[in-house]
Amino acid sequence: DRDHATAEDLAATDEGLTARQAAAFAALVAEDNHLNQVVADGMLRLLGYTSHCVADGLQAVAALGG
Repeated sequence: DRDHATAEDLAATDEGLTARQAAAFAALVAEDNHLNQVVADGMLRLLGYTSHCVADGLQAVAALGG
């Protein structure tokens, strides 16, 4: 029942990714609106991911080491 899913339940994907495995991944969020960054970061944290937010694509490329 998705209405009562825990963060750990939501972290598991169709491929069977567990919350512990999800924690090994990080998301890079490129978003120019600060409020949207906060919302995206919060949603990703609930799913067990860590994230790094940047304001645009150029900063995203730089964050990836490019």
